[in-house]
Order: sequence, then C-alpha cells, then structure tokens
Amino acid sequence: MNTITCTSSISYIDGDKGILEYRGYPIEVLAERANFLEVAFLVIFGELPTPQEFNTFSKKVMEHTFLHTDVGDLMKSFRYDAHPMGMLCSTISALSTVHPEQNPSLVGETVYKNK
Repeated sequence: MNTITCTSSISYIDGDKGILEYRGYPIEVLAERANFLEVAFLVIFGELPTPQEFNTFSKKVMEHTFLHTDVGDLMKSFRYDAHPMGMLCSTISALSTVHPEQNPSLVGETVYKNK
C-alpha cells in the first residue's frame, strides 16, 4: 500500500513474502557479505565488482566526495531548531554554487561524457 510498483531489472520486492532483492541478490546476503560501495556498484553496473573494479570505483567515489568548507559553514548557519530535511534540501541546492564546473550551461554538454 502506498508503494510504487514497477517492473525493474534493478530490484524486486514482495512485501507479503518479505523478499527484497537487488540485481537478483537477496538483501540479506548483500547485508552480510558486501559493503555499501559494492552494492552501489552492483546497482549501477549490474554485477558485483572484481577486486580491481572495486578499487577503481572506490577511488573515483572518494575523489568525488570532497565537501567544500563553505557547505559545512552553510549547514552551521541554520537555526538550531531548523528541520533537517529543509537544511538538506537547501544545502544540496547550494552545492551548484560551489562546483560551477559541473553546470552544463556553463561548460557545455561534455560534462556528461565523463563517467
């Protein structure tokens, strides 16, 4: 109830039977044997990574998770009782001002060619 259902090659859910799978792997197996980045790789690319693929993927993810200090300052500027979702939405919107090189209208459509 109140859940969007669709045909997907990424996930399968049967709430009545307690089944949740990603790319054919039961969530219980992934929770026990894989870490977050391995599951992210699985969801994006369709299979679990080899050790070499995992190292390359992890390095790229870590290179792109840099958080500018201005973003932290913005988060600190909210009132102490501000709703966390409002803070998150506002901060995500502000990220575009910190990384203008990722704005297609400023750099062109080639920004989408680099996976």
